Amino acid sequence: MPAYNEARYVRRALESLFAQTYRSLEIIVVDDGSTDETPQILAGLARLDARVRVLRQTNRGIVGALNTGFTAAFEGAAAYIGRMDANDISRPDRIAAQVEYLEANRDVGLVGTWMRTLTPDGVATRRTWTPPELPGAVAWALHFGTALVHASVLGRRHVFESARLEAGGVYRCDGVEHCEDYDLWVRLLALSVRMANVPQLLYERRDLPKGITPTQAEIQARRSLRIAHRLLGSFSEDDARLLVSLHRRHELSAFEAKRAVDLLLELHRDFAATYPMSLREQAMVADDVTRKLWSRLWASSALRPPVTEAETSVLRMRARVASLLMSRRHARSLARVGCGAIQRRILGAREKWTEV
Repeated sequence: MPAYNEARYVRRALESLFAQTYRSLEIIVVDDGSTDETPQILAGLARLDARVRVLRQTNRGIVGALNTGFTAAFEGAAAYIGRMDANDISRPDRIAAQVEYLEANRDVGLVGTWMRTLTPDGVATRRTWTPPELPGAVAWALHFGTALVHASVLGRRHVFESARLEAGGVYRCDGVEHCEDYDLWVRLLALSVRMANVPQLLYERRDLPKGITPTQAEIQARRSLRIAHRLLGSFSEDDARLLVSLHRRHELSAFEAKRAVDLLLELHRDFAATYPMSLREQAMVADDVTRKLWSRLWASSALRPPVTEAETSVLRMRARVASLLMSRRHARSLARVGCGAIQRRILGAREKWTEV
């Protein structure tokens, strides 16, 4: 847990860890040169709970603090290493649910959770982020941006050790500021690490006004695109930009929209052919593709009727997903756009897909 001038919130953050139902914890807090009352608060909490270990350093920023924390964690014997920010809250079952998930899914190396947003005063809002659960869907989503709540992750020790850089840290600090988490996920994906999310709202993040500035947001977007291009290496930088823009629902010209649709279908074919996925994962990825395409089809008059080849592919893919998930709602939607034969096959299906 990195902490810099978090006197207002750090006590509540640590108390949420003290309340975890999973008790076997060491809590490493890196005080990154705080100039407020944070050091005194941390010292008092460490006296109250022997599981708290406070490390103090001159201010090096969040990446420097994270790397200090991971270096300290590697010195211990813990099988799992997790993250949390000093102004957020972990629900009592968070760590237990993540450990249970990793124990039950030995092929998964790192797991996050769903997230709810809090006001600065700690009042829960209706805003949530529910990233995809299964590894195949997470790997697919990483082609367009981050797919894990950074401060919610818990991973196997050897996974983080495998990501250590020559300088000794887990996180890069050269040219990926504000995207250090996304950079790490992409590096882990390149190492064939399977990542997932517990589909429960187990992490609560405060929406604070001290976020990044508009200029920093623009820089972050450019850096995020460069990271995404590492996964989209077979595509040009311009094509990678179109794919990410399609995902983010940015305004595109008619030509760009058509090109983005073709690129998305090509990317999906390549991904489905190379990344090992269960039937349920395939359905989730296919459904995400169709959602992206539907949003573009409705947003761009250039892709509206008459029915295009891309739209036909969308309908067929939606029908397959609906069939796999036995979704009557999807099937009836297809019927309304003229796919009666597909509808009859779906609604008349009797086979129960035990894997879905």
